[in-house]
Amino acid sequence: MISYDSLYRAVLQSLNESSLSGEILDLKVPSSAISINAGASYDIKPPEGKRWTILNLYLNGQCDFKIIGSTTEVFKTNYATADIFPTMLFLTENHFVRITNTGSTALTISYEAHEGFL
Repeated sequence: MISYDSLYRAVLQSLNESSLSGEILDLKVPSSAISINAGASYDIKPPEGKRWTILNLYLNGQCDFKIIGSTTEVFKTNYATADIFPTMLFLTENHFVRITNTGSTALTISYEAHEGFL
């Protein structure tokens, strides 16, 4: 009987053989709940030399959501309520997400990150 992990890797390998990136999307990068104080910001970005695909993002309150490309703000929106956002964001150390708490109490976020690009 084939294990789930073997099947998962086989599917990812087949996807990547037909993709332009030529990389295998690795297993999930652990992410715990992150607390952001009122007025503070948090950057979701991989360590230098790594690339992440973010598939889900959870926010529990008011915030600004920005995508930063190098030093330029590429996209900005704001959220007023808690929600789970299915996403597919491709991040590097120079192309990342910045979340700023615009509420008056601490904001909790969490995300699902995978190493590499699909």
